Amino acid sequence: MKQVPSQSLRSRDANSCGEKLSRFVRLFARRAFVAGALLAIAGIGCEGSSSSDGPGITGVSQSAPDLPEFDPDTGDYDPYYGTGDLNRPRYMHESIFAGGGGLAFVFGGSDERGLSTLDTVEFFDQAAVDQEAVQPESESGAWFDTNFEGDEMILEGGPRIFFTLNQLSNGTVLILGGTPDIDANGRVYETPQTFDPETRTFEALSEAEMLIPRFRHTTTQLLNGDFLVIGGQSNSAVTVINEEVESGQPGRQEQRTVFGSTNTIEVFTVTDNSFSPIFFPNSNREVTLNTPRGRAGHDIRTIAGFDLRLRSADDLLLIAGGFQTLSTVGAPETKLWGAVGRDSADALLVLEFIDPVTFIVTQAGNVALEQGRVDSPHITNLGEFNDLTLDGVQGMGNAVLISGGNNDEICPESDINRDSELLVATFTGIGPAQGLQLTNVDDAQNLPQIQGREGAPEDFFELSSAVGRSQSNPVSLLRSIKSTSPNVPEIASWVFFLGGTDVLETEGQNAQCEFSFGGAIDSGVVFDPNYNLANARDGELSARDLSTDRTSSNPLGIVGTFLTLDGDLPTLDDSLFATTSQFRWASMSSPWRVYPRVMAIPGVDGVINTQDDRLLLAGGGADGEAQGGEPAAPSAEIFLPPGVNSREPSD
Repeated sequence: MKQVPSQSLRSRDANSCGEKLSRFVRLFARRAFVAGALLAIAGIGCEGSSSSDGPGITGVSQSAPDLPEFDPDTGDYDPYYGTGDLNRPRYMHESIFAGGGGLAFVFGGSDERGLSTLDTVEFFDQAAVDQEAVQPESESGAWFDTNFEGDEMILEGGPRIFFTLNQLSNGTVLILGGTPDIDANGRVYETPQTFDPETRTFEALSEAEMLIPRFRHTTTQLLNGDFLVIGGQSNSAVTVINEEVESGQPGRQEQRTVFGSTNTIEVFTVTDNSFSPIFFPNSNREVTLNTPRGRAGHDIRTIAGFDLRLRSADDLLLIAGGFQTLSTVGAPETKLWGAVGRDSADALLVLEFIDPVTFIVTQAGNVALEQGRVDSPHITNLGEFNDLTLDGVQGMGNAVLISGGNNDEICPESDINRDSELLVATFTGIGPAQGLQLTNVDDAQNLPQIQGREGAPEDFFELSSAVGRSQSNPVSLLRSIKSTSPNVPEIASWVFFLGGTDVLETEGQNAQCEFSFGGAIDSGVVFDPNYNLANARDGELSARDLSTDRTSSNPLGIVGTFLTLDGDLPTLDDSLFATTSQFRWASMSSPWRVYPRVMAIPGVDGVINTQDDRLLLAGGGADGEAQGGEPAAPSAEIFLPPGVNSREPSD
């Protein structure tokens, strides 16, 4: 989008709006304030655009308009609002909420042109509108893709997909790994780059090269500010015998490029922009993952250690999901999904832990995932905002919800629908990973994580199955919950699931399996870890009485329940449990949104991680069967969580 106040510094003449704004921006150290804040301070106007006139806090860059949760005519919960369109609609991209102004950025990804990828970057400014375009449902919100010179923000080195983003302490964004395409090109990026959200400029760290260039890896920050780069796929050349030759002729040797999973771990040192291997203390033995054939397409999350306090010195790193390739020669020859279906790889059930102090890598010996999770699994820490349960038990930072992903996207052997899994960690304090033990909270008597399946009305079975959703990332939001202990903050995490697909298997002809998509999941759900449906239905127990399910292996008593987002907040009984007819469930503006990026953004108060935060669904595709297909329309939208306007705590 061109000619808008927060970015249009390309001058038409010496007295143009862009030139005046350019001088003003540079005067204030080139900070990327949004249009509304700049114009309010400088008194500068620009033709064709304006800041939002909606309510908000003066001078806060990302103060958003106050939007209604309910349709004023019907009274139905109506929380989705289309924003201005992305300049380059995309899916399978990466995103980050970054910068001093608090902006939501999207990087790279793919679009509708087959398997092509994108090299552009853009950000969402929910305080700006384009007066030359049709006003979006959100009443504001524009996407910008240019720097302060009016040129497109372009990734160094070309298009990029399957990479990672992390924010450094100085506010810049570190871009590691990835590949320029989805198909068979052998190139994998070895040189990292940084992006400065304040100046909207890139810098290639040409002096630094990854020891093993990789994609579908994970990165996580250590206490000293450095980053671990873990697993992924790398490229290698192998010699194979091509048997597809003329009859009677011997096979011919060929060189091929394959993409095998790696078990290597390296560290990126921020102070000198260098990569190095990690060695065990007092040893020359290199630290690797315990899965000898490696791991790719997994997720990693920090959990609290023996002190039960998240973000302290003894935290551990949990790794779950993904796959391992079975051999170098048999590794996939493209970066497409379906390696498991081609018998080239195994979906990994084993869980691994890394102690970031000693760098000891340990497999969880007492529990594994119940289902394989290939293609973007997610680990969510339920103690992100509060380490305490509602009645004061320490350890919420040890409870994680593992969701998303699927077994394989080409030819599954079983139902591809993935239920979520809730794991709770306890510690003996003795041995590797501080004697960690995991419990999979799967007690049918207590109806864990139960919720009606979403999709078309004919597929709806009330309370018949747990949520199984793929191709979308969950996001935790802070929620005020009435605690039962006077010393416990009324703060908890709600985990929202929006977009994605419900993928089922059907029988095909000639023993070939086929896909049947259960329908676009255009309604949303929220996981409330503090809600116990069995207690609510008992009539004598509180839905938030966690003590009823406490055991030595689950000292938190967490069971959790998925609740349909129908506008009703949970109560202490089941009277508001998915009571709205599924025909009136709130639906996204786009019926399909696969591979979007869902991000928390500030609400009216302009401050992130507060009670009025909302969600931004950025990008996504409109076809689950074609690995994204055409981009979704509208290409982005805002979601208002139930109760966000009233700011009343839930029972």
